[in-house]
Amino acid sequence: APIVAIYLLVDWDKIIKEIEKFIPRRFKKVASEIALEMHKTIASFLRGQISVCIILAVFYAACLTVIGLKYGLLLGIFSGFISFVPLIGALLGGVLALLISLSQYWQTPEWVGVVLVIFLLGQFLEGNILTPRLVGKSVKLHPLWIIFSIAFFGTYLGWVGVILAVPLAACIAVLVRFSLKAYFDSDFYQS
Repeated sequence: APIVAIYLLVDWDKIIKEIEKFIPRRFKKVASEIALEMHKTIASFLRGQISVCIILAVFYAACLTVIGLKYGLLLGIFSGFISFVPLIGALLGGVLALLISLSQYWQTPEWVGVVLVIFLLGQFLEGNILTPRLVGKSVKLHPLWIIFSIAFFGTYLGWVGVILAVPLAACIAVLVRFSLKAYFDSDFYQS
């Protein structure tokens, strides 16, 4: 995947020019508008998701460092940035933090509970506050559509679907909004 991504990035302009050749001239303006709107939506999604990851990284790193967990700063940063994939950051980071806290705080198990609470709170913040507000608004999708898209694409495409769910749903939403605008502007609707 990284090698394919590199080739796509290097040859992106050539790929777009080749695709444009197949679009009928009378639809070129409309296709360009839709593609631009999808581009803006996906860029907004990435900015929102990166913001969520940074906030979670700061939250986890600060909390784990304050309680004195070994490698708390690194573990918090890792957990926050791997949160780009929904649930994985909290799950993987939480498991690692719990294992470290079990070895460090084996005589005082309440600190292991504190580590668990930190990751549960981080997951709550991500799912209920950060993602709906920073990502949902940026892609102009209601939080229920985000949840539905993650469930739908995750069911049919697995983890790849979970990663691509919100951008795919945002692109579908762009197409639906464009179709509805065209319908409401049409003579069929207005007459």
